[in-house]
Amino acid sequence: MFQVVIGMHVAEVFEEVEKHLPKAGGEEDAGSGEKMSPVNFAIDFVSSVFQPIIPALSGAGMLKALMALLTVFHLVDGSFQTYYILNFFADAAFAFLPILLAYTTARRMKCNVVMAVTVAGIMCHPSWAALVSAGEPVNFFGIIPFYLVAYTSTVIPVILVIVVQSFVEKALNKIIPKAVNLVFVPMFTFLIMGVLAGLDESWDDEQRRYTALHHQLVAGAKAVKMAHEIDPENKVGCMLLSRIAYPYTCRPDDVLKGQQTMQLANYYCGDVQVRGAYPAFAKRLWKEKGIEIPFAEGDLEALREGTVDFFSFSYYSSSTATDDPTVPVANGNMMRGPANPYLEQSQWGWTIDPKGLRYLLNEFYGRWQIPLMIVENGLGAEDQVEEDGSIHDEYRIAYMREHIQQMAEAIEDGVELMGYTVWGCTDLVSAGTGEMAKRYGLVYVDKDNEGKGTLERRRKDSFYWYQNVIRTNGAKL
Repeated sequence: MFQVVIGMHVAEVFEEVEKHLPKAGGEEDAGSGEKMSPVNFAIDFVSSVFQPIIPALSGAGMLKALMALLTVFHLVDGSFQTYYILNFFADAAFAFLPILLAYTTARRMKCNVVMAVTVAGIMCHPSWAALVSAGEPVNFFGIIPFYLVAYTSTVIPVILVIVVQSFVEKALNKIIPKAVNLVFVPMFTFLIMGVLAGLDESWDDEQRRYTALHHQLVAGAKAVKMAHEIDPENKVGCMLLSRIAYPYTCRPDDVLKGQQTMQLANYYCGDVQVRGAYPAFAKRLWKEKGIEIPFAEGDLEALREGTVDFFSFSYYSSSTATDDPTVPVANGNMMRGPANPYLEQSQWGWTIDPKGLRYLLNEFYGRWQIPLMIVENGLGAEDQVEEDGSIHDEYRIAYMREHIQQMAEAIEDGVELMGYTVWGCTDLVSAGTGEMAKRYGLVYVDKDNEGKGTLERRRKDSFYWYQNVIRTNGAKL
């Protein structure tokens, strides 16, 4: 019987011994044998990364199918604890897919599997997700900007990160003395890979975003032209999320900041779709941002020939603008800006500004002189179901009433307003906060933030009020 003491060299010795051991489960050593062609290497890499996780994904998929069958046959519904439990059983494989992929990628790249799984854990950590949801700028040590994205359920990012980690590990093992590498190699690996994951800013490349937007505008113009060619009587419009940015103060710098904010939010795309050309300020914008719009042959002509017949937009609240970085930004304001002391706010901090709608209608109509339509307007609020099942949402009625009154004022001002639709018909999960409690609907849906509820629908007081508004075309508010 012999005992071999190898000290801090366990990893190296294991790597050498492993080369001479039979591969488990019929695995082949991708690193040995003849050199593979690029195509074969890609196939081998994808197979070795994804094949081991197929059982987990197929099992999760079958659980989803079982839930669908149980729901169809009314054996469970969304309010049952059984449904809730089965749902997170099935979601686990997809939610933590990066961790599974980290394991298989590390095996393929022959780097430390436990460290790779931990790096994926960093990317899926709830605190990381909370930073993403907050949408606030994040700086590591105050100087390194993080461009955070949600990595749960993603595939490519974690594979790329672990591939890079395999090279980082090898470099650190060469640099750091053997006596301390068991401690310091993992520490520096986590620091380097965590920061690299945060520095993935390819999604926020302004050149790519402006290029994609240009292609979208050209494609939209061609679709408008095609609709007019099919039937000259067709009326085609566009839709934008509108924005008001009042100057925070009467300082000229704040006034200019408000103007520039509205130009970018409303007129950069709006002018192209309505007038058929980019606005004058676009050239300076591109120059200062270093943007090169790839105008292809025929693009300018397509934009000129594909203008819309009406302009539609959403309006919920207004904001303010300032160039003073010391002024605090209001919490909950979707449009991001300092709080307006002259306006009330909703439960979620959105300003309630009916007169802002009149202002915006006049601005748009004065600039474009085509019919306008409001396609989204509503109030997100918590609703209370009374013992008799009624929902008295006078606050929502007041919000809609005041906005419709300002629409009438805008029509009196000379605006050609062709229609209005409220957001929304029924309660649904808020896109802004991911909550069911933030309700916009005229019809109550029995579902809470945890996904519990019967989905039973109840008409709110606002439903009957709005029904009468439609019946009288706004004459009775």
